[in-house]
Amino acid sequence: MIYAVTSQNADAKRIARINERIASVVDYICVREKLDVHRRREIVRQSLENGVPKEKLIVNSDIELALTENLAGVHFTEFDRRLIDFKRMYPTKMAGQSTHSLSTAQLAERNGADYIFFGHIFPSSSKKGVSPQGLKALHEICHNVAIPVIAIGGIDLQQRTVVLEAGASGVAMISTFFQQEDLLATSIHTLQREKVEGEVYE
Repeated sequence: MIYAVTSQNADAKRIARINERIASVVDYICVREKLDVHRRREIVRQSLENGVPKEKLIVNSDIELALTENLAGVHFTEFDRRLIDFKRMYPTKMAGQSTHSLSTAQLAERNGADYIFFGHIFPSSSKKGVSPQGLKALHEICHNVAIPVIAIGGIDLQQRTVVLEAGASGVAMISTFFQQEDLLATSIHTLQREKVEGEVYE
């Protein structure tokens, strides 16, 4: 599975246009904007207007937005316990949670999360000065929870194989889609080719 996670360093219109371009080659798009509620909602609104299917959109922390626009679900931060009530009240909606340790991964599973993000796996420009978790920690997480583990942090298309071999159910990527235009175009082309050739990474 491939999750595209939006960058917080680009304007809303550009992100919405990119979301439109990648919607057919990724499984989900996680609108990650954490602090600016207006910006987060503008990205979702413009993405929907551009034709991005609502069932592909997951929004960070914003339950109201997910329900109002009937999006796929909500991605919660590591210690956000609203996930419990959200899954109880809206069991058909997806609920994911960011985790950085085995204990929080197992807690997310007990609380009803449908999937977890675990990272960061490799050195990442968004986590400067913070040591990566690495593949060994990812392997431990994947073999101690039953729900899908989505690896995040410093991952590109070429690194998917080693991440999946460690046990991850999928990858979440930011820079691959939201940093450089040439990298975006190349990534879309690669994923389109894989679909045609039947190389599905799940």
